[in-house]
Amino acid sequence: MPTTRGRLEFFSPLLRTLRDGGHTEPNFSVVATYISAECRVGLTMSDPLASDEFYFIYGKSPTVSHASTNSNNPVLAAINEFKEDIYKGVWINPDRAERLGIAHGDRILLTNTKPGQHTDGRAYVTRLVHPEVLFIYSSFGVENKALSRTHGDGTATSRLIPYQVEPVVAGFRSQEFTIRVAKA
Repeated sequence: MPTTRGRLEFFSPLLRTLRDGGHTEPNFSVVATYISAECRVGLTMSDPLASDEFYFIYGKSPTVSHASTNSNNPVLAAINEFKEDIYKGVWINPDRAERLGIAHGDRILLTNTKPGQHTDGRAYVTRLVHPEVLFIYSSFGVENKALSRTHGDGTATSRLIPYQVEPVVAGFRSQEFTIRVAKA
């Protein structure tokens, strides 16, 4: 290939201009580059997790993604109430939950290991999540007192996710941290 390395490369002239302007961070690489996640202060992803530490992931419930975010819609509310533990609980693997003395439905405390932000939630113990991971459905509006059906239900992910912006695409690094869990 007629490139500097003799291989096929995905090259960005825009990032080359930004690099020439002084942006030397790995995010500004002119060719497609792997950048490792920085989830833990002073530790790498290959270092073992503490006994109460988990990687954090979140998603959107089908009723939000496929229907509406209208909290006052009776049909939407009925669907959410039907599977309330699934959509509003903090998913934790049963093996890890047992070691921490956490049972299905228990109140738990969640603390972000980077900035120390914290909130609480209710455990949803399931094998559908990896033992090293906590999964939470985003509870949009959970702290909004103006919403009549969702206020106070679920876990406010906004209380866990720190303000970390990726410098090139300006997206939030919303899952680059770990969470410590304790029974409330």
